[in-house]
Amino acid sequence: MHVLLPNDPVWAVKFFQMEEPLLHSLSYFYIHDLPPDEASCVRTAYASWARINVQLPSVFRDWASSAEVVPGIAADTSYKLHAPQGRRLTEMYAVDVEEGDLQELAAFHALLRRAEMGGTGTLARSIEDIAQDSGHRSITADFGRVLAVLQLKADPTLLNPLCHTDVGAPREVIALNDVQEVRYRSHCDSIIRILSNGDPWLSTTHRHLYP
Repeated sequence: MHVLLPNDPVWAVKFFQMEEPLLHSLSYFYIHDLPPDEASCVRTAYASWARINVQLPSVFRDWASSAEVVPGIAADTSYKLHAPQGRRLTEMYAVDVEEGDLQELAAFHALLRRAEMGGTGTLARSIEDIAQDSGHRSITADFGRVLAVLQLKADPTLLNPLCHTDVGAPREVIALNDVQEVRYRSHCDSIIRILSNGDPWLSTTHRHLYP
């Protein structure tokens, strides 16, 4: 299946935070203290995250090493996306993701939520330690928001042109028609709503990334 991901640094940074500090720390520092079923869930989720990571265009990984999120369109993209009137848009990619990997990440997120709600147990203490050490207090909630973006249904109207954006191919320009631009903006709005979580300031600043 394909998911539609714009070249959005807010989402990209949170996606890589799924690994570091969360999945990496659990896998290397806490996993031997977890019950076997929870340890297995961690390992499976990490493998699923890694498979999705491999499928992402390199422009997403560039954001992971950036010191800050800069409003505007990234200069280094594999193609250019234009609105019908010729205005440059934030590029969007159709990324091939296995549904089973999304299910494994969802199961892991549910495990995290149960542990936090229980407030006791090795996993709950591990999450708290990781959150304190990293300063990332919303680690479980952010994991769920990134996952929710990956679970958004891809609009077939956009899949047709965007499935042909080969990251290794020469740069090209893709111009959306009027209907496609409406669907494009609706999809981007859904991503902004998920990641801002109802915070008006976050929503407003995030929208500056979409011309």
